[in-house]
Amino acid sequence: MSNIELSELVEFIAKEFDAQKQEFHRLDVRVEEMQDDIRRIADGLVAVNERLDRMERRLDRIESRLGKVEMRLIALEIRVGGLETRVGGLEARVGSLETRVGRLDGRFDRFESLFRIDRFDVQQRLKTLEN
Repeated sequence: MSNIELSELVEFIAKEFDAQKQEFHRLDVRVEEMQDDIRRIADGLVAVNERLDRMERRLDRIESRLGKVEMRLIALEIRVGGLETRVGGLEARVGSLETRVGRLDGRFDRFESLFRIDRFDVQQRLKTLEN
């Protein structure tokens, strides 16, 4: 190999090394950019995780409050059931009283017709007695 060829080979290798050096530099810049991107993504994930943790704590508190509301609702349902039973009993008693009053009214009508008593006159006499 002659000096010229050797000189050309050294120049070629120097150019290749220079090209490789530039390519490595571009890769280094790109890796740094990617590292910055990864850092930003990681920071974003940390922020999202913190928000999720806060939301989870809020949901836990809401769930606890809903449990209390549910217990109160069950207690109210029990009380309403008891009231429905009592109202049903009262309705039955009122029905019975209505029947009895109806019978008394019929008896009074018969009494009126037998003794020819005027109901208005009886009411006036009762008022007089009350005073």
